[in-house]
Amino acid sequence: AAASSGYGAMATALLSTPVKTDATGSFNVTTSFTCPSSSAPIYLVARGGNPGLAAGTNNSALALMVALGPCAGVSAAPVISINEVTTAASVWALAQFMNPGANVGTSSGNAPGLVNAFAMVNSLANVASGAAPGPALPAGAVAPTAELNTLANILNSCAGSNGGTGECAQLFAAVTPSGGTQPTDTIDAALDIALNPGQNPGR
Repeated sequence: AAASSGYGAMATALLSTPVKTDATGSFNVTTSFTCPSSSAPIYLVARGGNPGLAAGTNNSALALMVALGPCAGVSAAPVISINEVTTAASVWALAQFMNPGANVGTSSGNAPGLVNAFAMVNSLANVASGAAPGPALPAGAVAPTAELNTLANILNSCAGSNGGTGECAQLFAAVTPSGGTQPTDTIDAALDIALNPGQNPGR
């Protein structure tokens, strides 16, 4: 659950034990959890694992997320997808509320701003299918679908690798802002791009 004690403050884990996917990447949240409040915005983060490579591969740089919205409404969602598209949409909508480590939060005085940012994700991406745009896109509005898919492809170059060298190293070096700390996973790389869009766009 997103924090209410400050921008990018430490989020609250709602599951005492992380859920693991099966070999196809599917997962089930069968453990009950308690919402901090019915309106508390919640999101999912998936970290590490084998992206479909040789047995025994664990890409520790793989980190994906999807912003879901008010906690009370999430139990009604039968299917949730978490992939590079939902990650790009979530990070770009929530960037002003995020810190590295996939922590999302706001000040107590700007709860509506965070709620609006979470709602924006549902316009940019469909959290059930994992594709862009989302079902909440207003009639007549145009989502930056091509840009979201391009950003998703950029993240996939690292997420779909073994994470050790190559694609991840190139991505992390390219997105690190001058004087900044190099990211170590794809969510933090996406955050660097969102906050510093002029940083090495060619690369």
